[in-house]
Amino acid sequence: AYALVARWDEAMASLALAERWHAAAVEESKAREAEGGEDGNSWYAQLALGEAKRELNRIGSHVRSGLARAKRPPSSISGGGLLPDTRGALCRTFLLPAATSTAPVAAAAASRKRARASDGDGGKQGDALSQSLFDTLRRAFGLDTACAGPSPAADERAEKGGKAKRRKAEALASQLQLFAARYAKCVGGSSAVFKMRHVFAGADGCRGTDLPLCVEVCSGNGDWAVAQAAATLGSFNWLAAELRYDRVWQILSRVLTGKVANLALVGGNAHALLGRHLRPGSVSHVFVNFPEPPHHSGDANAESAVELLSPAFFKSAHAALAPILKGGEGGGRLTILSDSRTYSLTLARLLGALHGEAGAPLFASTHTLLAHLKGGGIDQDWAGAREDSGGVAVHHGVPGRAQGHHVRVASYFDRFWEQGQHVERYFIDVTRLPA
Repeated sequence: AYALVARWDEAMASLALAERWHAAAVEESKAREAEGGEDGNSWYAQLALGEAKRELNRIGSHVRSGLARAKRPPSSISGGGLLPDTRGALCRTFLLPAATSTAPVAAAAASRKRARASDGDGGKQGDALSQSLFDTLRRAFGLDTACAGPSPAADERAEKGGKAKRRKAEALASQLQLFAARYAKCVGGSSAVFKMRHVFAGADGCRGTDLPLCVEVCSGNGDWAVAQAAATLGSFNWLAAELRYDRVWQILSRVLTGKVANLALVGGNAHALLGRHLRPGSVSHVFVNFPEPPHHSGDANAESAVELLSPAFFKSAHAALAPILKGGEGGGRLTILSDSRTYSLTLARLLGALHGEAGAPLFASTHTLLAHLKGGGIDQDWAGAREDSGGVAVHHGVPGRAQGHHVRVASYFDRFWEQGQHVERYFIDVTRLPA
């Protein structure tokens, strides 16, 4: 956080303290193993230490680079200056309040109907949400510090008395007002739908605001979403959704240190995001990577009250995805990657059983639609092993570019199972059909 507002001395001090802690924890772990004190959870500890080291290396690289650049003459600095666009990234970050993020399905459906209307400014629903999101950013993500900017110069610090405090308070109020005005363009007016053309307007490197929108739900620490967005800058805009605010902060940190301008963030319930806050038919691709299965016991009939991938979620995803074009081309897609064959087969059956009001299926396996368009031929990108479950294919292996995974990224789960367990991967890729 210090580094993101160019407080390099404080950032270096915090980094040094964290690195000393990590070195001590590694030595303690080695000592326990040498004494034979290893237990069944030791590899979890090793994984945690490894993840901490990855974070220290990532943040440390940014801090040291920023400190070195700060000490150079301004005329010798290229590549966008000292700081990432902290305010711009925060303007693309939306922390949904609990009352909004857990909205009932009926309320979500009503909101979708209202969202079909124009983005007029005569209503209050979007204005109230905009104010709530703005307040949450100030409370949870340090918006005031970002708007205040770096530490003041020496001559400013020397200024004493109430005058300095008043000038600082007035400057902050002015910057917060400017931020709030820009934020209100992203969500405000008559509906609670995010206006994506404003969300990405003015972002560095984004050549257009009507680019196809890809959404990853349950983004975790954001490694995958950030890598995909960076690899497709100028071709796609991205949105990463994560329930926990602390993980959204982790993603924001990666966005800023990587200067990734075509990725927006949402903290809150992904079901509410798809059902209430995205315009129907506006999403090109929805991704779910390593969803938590409700049946760790292996019982495919087990249920969980907090399971995300429910029939209601898939119906909301169907509404958010772009409709298929005449002739069968296009159409929004949903790709699910898992390390559990049991869960993948269960999800495939669930997707195959979903039908619209007219009785037509909501989704079809993408590879079958492509084969139909090509007169029955199977493209090499879809030629791997697969099995049918309820009329939907479960593919063996990992998705590639044809399935929307533009770059291969080792996730936390890949590292978790790197000792040879659960190395199998399965994925489902379906296309939205007319309801």
